[in-house]
Amino acid sequence: MCGIIGGIGEDLHSDLFYSGLNVMKYRGPDAQNVLDHKNVYLGHNRLSIIDLNIESNQPFVIDDYILVFNGEIYNYLDLKEHLSNLGVSFVTKSDTEVLLRWLIEFGIDRISEVEGMFAFAFLDKKNETLTLCRDCLGIKPLYTCLNDNKLFFASEIKAIHEMEPKSKKIDEDLISEYLLNGFIYEPETGFEKIHKVQPGTYEIYNFEAKILRKSKYWDLNELTTNFKKSTSIYKAIKKSISSHLISDVPVGLFFSGGVDSTILLTETKSAITPITIKSDEDDYKEAGMTSDFQYAKMISEILSTPCDSVSLKSNTSFLEKIDIVAKGNEELVADFTYISSLSLSMASKKEGYTVMLSGMGADEIFAGYPRYRLVRYEKIFKLANPFIKLLGKHKSFSKKVDRFRTFFKEKNFISKYTALVGYFSESDVRELTGSDQGVTRYHNKLNELIQSINTSSNLKKAMYLDLHGYLSHNFMVSDKSSMKASIEVRVPLATKSLFERTWLMKDNQLINLRFTKIPLRRFLKDVIPKKIINRRKAGFNSPIDNEIKKLGFEKIISILKANGLFSFLNESIAVKLVDEHFAGSKNNTYKIYQLLHLSFWLKS
Repeated sequence: MCGIIGGIGEDLHSDLFYSGLNVMKYRGPDAQNVLDHKNVYLGHNRLSIIDLNIESNQPFVIDDYILVFNGEIYNYLDLKEHLSNLGVSFVTKSDTEVLLRWLIEFGIDRISEVEGMFAFAFLDKKNETLTLCRDCLGIKPLYTCLNDNKLFFASEIKAIHEMEPKSKKIDEDLISEYLLNGFIYEPETGFEKIHKVQPGTYEIYNFEAKILRKSKYWDLNELTTNFKKSTSIYKAIKKSISSHLISDVPVGLFFSGGVDSTILLTETKSAITPITIKSDEDDYKEAGMTSDFQYAKMISEILSTPCDSVSLKSNTSFLEKIDIVAKGNEELVADFTYISSLSLSMASKKEGYTVMLSGMGADEIFAGYPRYRLVRYEKIFKLANPFIKLLGKHKSFSKKVDRFRTFFKEKNFISKYTALVGYFSESDVRELTGSDQGVTRYHNKLNELIQSINTSSNLKKAMYLDLHGYLSHNFMVSDKSSMKASIEVRVPLATKSLFERTWLMKDNQLINLRFTKIPLRRFLKDVIPKKIINRRKAGFNSPIDNEIKKLGFEKIISILKANGLFSFLNESIAVKLVDEHFAGSKNNTYKIYQLLHLSFWLKS
C-alpha cells in the first residue's frame, strides 16, 4: 500500500511533487522517489508489503514504461504464470512488476483480468500517453485536478492542494447532496476542480494534459446470465480470503463480532490475531444502539482464538474529533467512523501489524443493510406506516422516524432511497440552502447513474447506487484512516468476482423478510450458534448522542456561527432544528452532527 502522485504540465518541477508526497508521507514511509519524462512527473511513497527489497521500489521502470501503483494484486501469481508461459521474465517477486509487464504485454484493454484493489498511473514513452486507472469497486482512491492546462493526480486531496492551491475552491451546489446523504456520490468530492477517477474506469492523457479517452472497463449492468460461475460462492469466498493473506509482513483482523468479520476469523484463526473496539456501554444505551463487543468476545471463545480489544476512550474532545474527521476524510463526508477506524489502525500498528483484514463491503455486496429489506418489501412494511410514530418513542428508532415517513411519502426511487440513507429530507435541504438547485442537480446525477439498470429490481438499484455512493465513501474513510497509521486494509468479501456472483442472484437468494445477506449467514450456520449469527445488526460507529447533549444549544449555535456555516445555510432553519432537539420534540442528533461537521469542513 502506498501513495502515488504525478502530473503533466509546462513549468512544473520535481520539488513540487516531493512536496505533495511529503504531506502524505504516512502512506509510504519506507521509500520515496519522483521521476520525470519531458513534462510528465510520477512520484511514489512506498509501504512495503510484498517483496520488501529495494528493487521493487517505485516508480518502477521497464524500458520505455513507468508505473506508480497503490494497492495489491491478489491474482498476481496467476498473471505472472500466464506471462511466463509467453516468455516474459521477471527480476523481482513483486506484484508491481507483474502489473507493469501485464500492461506492456496486453495494454490497458485487458485490465479487467487483474483482480485486486488498485490505483495506478502508467506512462508510455513510445506513445506519449499517461493512463490513470482505478479498481472495479473503487477500494483505492485516485483524485485528479485539471486546471490551466495542467493535470495533477494523487492518492489524497491534500497532496493536490499542496501542488495546486487553486484547487481548494468548494462546489457550493454539492452541499445539498452532502446534507441529503452525509457524503458525495462519485466522481465529485466537494471541490470544484477535484474529481475521482471512477471505479472500473481508466483515463488516457497525452503529454499536453488533454484527455484522449475515458473508458469504463467493468460495470455490473453489463453482466449477463451467461456469466460463468466455475465454483460455488462458498468456495469463492474461501479462495478470496486465502488470496488476501499473501504478505511478507504480519496480518491482523479488524474484528467486530458481526457476520462478515466472523467469516474472516473462521477462515484465518490460525494465521492472524483479531482486534476489536470496546466503547462505553452507557453511551450506547443513551443512543439506543447495541454494542458488538460482548459478541466479539463470545465468538472468539467459540473459535478458541484470543481477541485483543481497543478502547475508544481518549482525551480528545468531541469537537476536536469532528475537526479530525473533516480534515482526515478530506472529501465532503461526515462519516464519524473515521475516528474508530483510526483508533483501531493506530493500535494495530503498535502491535506490529502492517496489514489488517476487514469485513467491509459485504453489506453492500451481499445485501446486508436493514434498509434493503424496506426497499424490497415496501408494500408489506407500508402497512406499519401508521404505527411509525409510536416506534419513534424508542431510542433506537427516534432518529429514523422522519426517514421512514419520507420513504413512504416520496414517489420516485431516488427520493425514496435517499431518505433511508440520509437524515435531512429534500424539503429540509431546500429550506437550509434557500434553493432547489442543489437538489435538482443531485436528482439529475443519480437518475443518469441508474439509467442503465432501470429495469432491475429496487433492491438491485439500491445496491448499484451504494456501489457508487455508500460503499465508495466507506472505502475512502477506511483508506484515509488506516493509511494515517501506515496500515493497509484488505477487504476479502468485497471483490469484483464476488459482486458479479451476487449481482446475478435472485433477490430472494440474498434477502427475505427476516434476514439479510443470506449466503453469508449460511456460511456460518455449522460454526456459530444461530442466535448469535441472526442477532440485530450493530454499526461500527461510536454513539454521539451524549456528546451532542453535553454541548448544549448555545454552544452548538456559537460554533456554527464561528465556523462561518451561516454564510452557506439559512441560520433560522438551522437554529430551529437544534432547538427542536433540545426541546425534546425530535431527535436531531445526526442532523446537528452533520451541520457541525460541515462547519469544520468549510473552515478547514
